[in-house]
Amino acid sequence: MIFTSIINNHITNCWDAANIRADPSSDPSDASDRNNAAHRDASSALNAGGIMLRCSRDTGADTLGYDAFGLIIRHNHASNRATIAIPATYQCYEGPSGPNHWHMNDAGLVIESNHIQDADVGVAIEQTAHAIERDTTTKNVRWPVVWTGSRYELTN
Repeated sequence: MIFTSIINNHITNCWDAANIRADPSSDPSDASDRNNAAHRDASSALNAGGIMLRCSRDTGADTLGYDAFGLIIRHNHASNRATIAIPATYQCYEGPSGPNHWHMNDAGLVIESNHIQDADVGVAIEQTAHAIERDTTTKNVRWPVVWTGSRYELTN
């Protein structure tokens, strides 16, 4: 994806959000436990759906260049458990050794002025993504913006 914009969309319903939703009244009161819960939910959101970045790479492909460069996600509205998710680590299978993870080569990812409503996670961004997030508004969202680790490193 080079110089791509995702602008002015309305997304309702996340295709895989059923495993994310939990009762907010059961949120832990301890700050450390709340942080862990936010990251757990964000890790699930990175696999869920809504507006999200997906990359794939052939295991024998050249790694020169960018997988995502100049991506803008702006003025979108996600509701009813839909989210905006920016993972940076992806899984591929290479031979009998099983799963292998690779990190996308990215730069200039901008997530701004989006509105998220009725969701556990508003915007989930993997910490290693070269992205900025600003001016997200939310209504009835447990974790508005979460910068999280790789979805392959976190466990539920």
